[in-house]
Amino acid sequence: MASAIVFLSGKDAEGGRQDPALAFTRSLGALVPAAVAGLIRDVTIAGLPRQGLGTIADHAGCGFVEADAPDDWLREALALAKGPDCLLVRAGFVPGLGFIEELRDLEHRPNARGVFRAEPAAWHQRLAPRLAPVAAAIAPLDLWRAQERTDFQRMARGLNGRTLRTRMHRVG
Repeated sequence: MASAIVFLSGKDAEGGRQDPALAFTRSLGALVPAAVAGLIRDVTIAGLPRQGLGTIADHAGCGFVEADAPDDWLREALALAKGPDCLLVRAGFVPGLGFIEELRDLEHRPNARGVFRAEPAAWHQRLAPRLAPVAAAIAPLDLWRAQERTDFQRMARGLNGRTLRTRMHRVG
């Protein structure tokens, strides 16, 4: 069973592009079927202060971490993770069809890792889907903790994981 960390990076929150509460609740709600299937054991939400994360975490029954710098909240959230693997999900994204099956497949492979890309939005991403940004990634918890980078996109690239079939859809 994997731990999950749902986070809203500073880049996602800048300029009011997303309502943090809506982004978190939709992403958390989309993870419920994976938890019911026994694939996710615990969830922590993480992000910047003054986003109302404590209330959301309290209502959802998950852990929560907030800090001014991504380095701090990511390190603290990873320290709270309990599973052998950890799924990091950008708030405001929900998995498409096949997500549970892919998580189940990864669960049976030691040291499995992979990235879930966002649904291609721009024309160049439709031509080359690997150019779409990473919306979620899963890897062994120890591998996440060992990374020196704190920028999620760079961390996901550093995993050297394969791109998984399931696409993440932007909501909120």
